[in-house]
Amino acid sequence: TSSGYTEDAKDVWGKDTPYLRRVKSEGDELSPRYKSEETFTSDEFINKAAEKIEGIDQSKKLYGNIKRSKSGGIITLEICGTEIKGTEFRSIYGLRSTNAELSEENGTVKIEVTGFGHDVGMSQYGANYLAAKGRDYKDILKHYYSGVKIEKR
Repeated sequence: TSSGYTEDAKDVWGKDTPYLRRVKSEGDELSPRYKSEETFTSDEFINKAAEKIEGIDQSKKLYGNIKRSKSGGIITLEICGTEIKGTEFRSIYGLRSTNAELSEENGTVKIEVTGFGHDVGMSQYGANYLAAKGRDYKDILKHYYSGVKIEKR
């Protein structure tokens, strides 16, 4: 389940792959895992970071300097003054996707997540949606894998 758009492979894995480009993915919102939310106390948020990130400074802002892809996924952000990749952030906090919005209020950090998975390539919910709309497998593959040709060998 992507977040309504897939991600460019380069934004997630750091390597450009020509056929893994950002595309619209209708139908993802039908997934029961499209939206999720995690909440941490500020101390829990810091402690999780301290377990996995070397050199964090607990006196610095909990999070900031968020760099996003065109699809909305976090490419990098700072946690307590240390920059990490969005994929690392997802792993540390047990998030379903890097497409996350953070907010802080009254000693609590809330992370609202859209999508489930790395968001690169074909979305199962999006492909199923296109099939239900009458698109055949070739159209679906060409939609999710930019510039590919389907041919017999």
